[in-house]
Amino acid sequence: MQKEGKVVPLAATIDRGGRTPHPCLPVLLLQVRDKAALQLRQGLQDLFDNADDTLFEMADKAFDRGDQNLYFEAMRDLRLKRKSIERGFLDTFHDAFLRAGQVDLLANLAQPGKPRSKAQMERAAAIEGMVARVLSRDGVALQQLGLRLQALLDRPLYEQHNPLGPAALCRYFLDAGRNLGVGLRVKLVLLKLFERYVLRDVDVIYGEANQLLAAAGVLPELQPAPRRRAE
Repeated sequence: MQKEGKVVPLAATIDRGGRTPHPCLPVLLLQVRDKAALQLRQGLQDLFDNADDTLFEMADKAFDRGDQNLYFEAMRDLRLKRKSIERGFLDTFHDAFLRAGQVDLLANLAQPGKPRSKAQMERAAAIEGMVARVLSRDGVALQQLGLRLQALLDRPLYEQHNPLGPAALCRYFLDAGRNLGVGLRVKLVLLKLFERYVLRDVDVIYGEANQLLAAAGVLPELQPAPRRRAE
């Protein structure tokens, strides 16, 4: 039986405004969460570092002054809000682990309403493509991780409720950036950057989490997923 986790690394506590973890989370789950959070934080930092250059290049290539202003305003907004977006993403990520396996509490994250506007439909289509590419590359490792988390929690954990699933990660990002004053074009650019700097490397998160859990005796009989070829 797993011991319950009652402490959290000081750095993580500081980053999350002094909030402490739920006392009933198994220690192994805390370890999986914290290792993943470190990589996700780095990916988000890389995203925002490169977003500035990407938007500047788009502004430089724009023929219309209105488009140029749009990209420059987006750059300014991102610079002002990047820290709050990073913090919001990680807060939502941590909260999802608290609710892991509790379908009713995860319903809003796991099953968003159908998009109504053209912009929402375009954004939803972009996310579906991003998720499909992750599942195509890393679906086996993610499935094994889901089985191990389910065994660890001793309750059903459906794929759409896995806090490390690609759809969930996209939703954390969208939720954290909901107050950005940018249009659809910029949002789609940010989603592409999210795929490039965060989703592209989730195989490392899945691999390390599976290795940690298997070494601790959680379904060690599962064969490791094949290594992804270098891209």
